[in-house]
Amino acid sequence: MDFFTIILLLFVIILYAYLILVRKSVQLFAKRSPAPAIIGVGLGAIFLLFGLFTPQTLNDKMQDILTACLLFSFLLDCKGLADTRIITNSFDNRGIQYSELEKIVLQVKDQNLSMNYFRNGRRGPILHFTMPLDNFLAFLSDKVAKDLEIDIVIEE
Repeated sequence: MDFFTIILLLFVIILYAYLILVRKSVQLFAKRSPAPAIIGVGLGAIFLLFGLFTPQTLNDKMQDILTACLLFSFLLDCKGLADTRIITNSFDNRGIQYSELEKIVLQVKDQNLSMNYFRNGRRGPILHFTMPLDNFLAFLSDKVAKDLEIDIVIEE
């Protein structure tokens, strides 16, 4: 294996370790679009098949397999609510602390819950959850400040 293949191997190991740690910290998972996972798995399968079934050097096979592993990492990508912060994507190492929030707006339709928040006068990305409102509010009750404004919009 050459130097760049070893660097790629180390990067894949560190990436998976980081994504697993972020995934363990999320307590309420937000729904996510399936498109990145489908595209990542599809391209990863193509790279894996090329790596395994074409005549190449061992180094080239390793690079194709590691590239497939990079694309499969889209399956571990997550966002949601952790114990101390909102995680809007897996690569945001700080997240948004609950203490930084100015306002939360919840939109409820059946079991679908959309959460939007405001911080520094700006609106954050909308997170979608599939859970009852009372369970969601119970989770938030001890996380956010007592004087935080929470607006609830119920659609029928």
